[in-house]
Amino acid sequence: MTHLPPFIATSLPQFNLPPTPSLCLLPHTSLLTSPVFNPPAYEIKRILAALAAVPDRGKVAVINESLVVKSRLRTSIQEAMAMMYIQQQTSIPVPKVHLCFQHNKKTHIVMERMKGQPLADCLPSMTEQQLRNVGTQLAGFI
Repeated sequence: MTHLPPFIATSLPQFNLPPTPSLCLLPHTSLLTSPVFNPPAYEIKRILAALAAVPDRGKVAVINESLVVKSRLRTSIQEAMAMMYIQQQTSIPVPKVHLCFQHNKKTHIVMERMKGQPLADCLPSMTEQQLRNVGTQLAGFI
């Protein structure tokens, strides 16, 4: 019998999406073999070194033009799993998760850097019509 990495094993009971054959990242055996959740030690060291070089990380640390790392206290394996599920099963644009690992009891999600501005930054200056358009666009994804 194969064992899950501890940080994945403790997260799975809280992740309530149904594990079916079409959800290739949700069955336990697929998680074990996924390089996303089992990065090599040299990749973890490379990401941690890049994070150390970022002075003010804010919500996410920008590693380069195409990658960011989210590693706040509330970041979790479930978040990475949910992003991967949404990307595979819907047309909702979400960042591609490249790696997810735990270091010093903190989960790190290395993901694609999305172009544009965060919606939260735009909301204060948006008109009522623009807000309706955003709502319509989001509803179209569901």
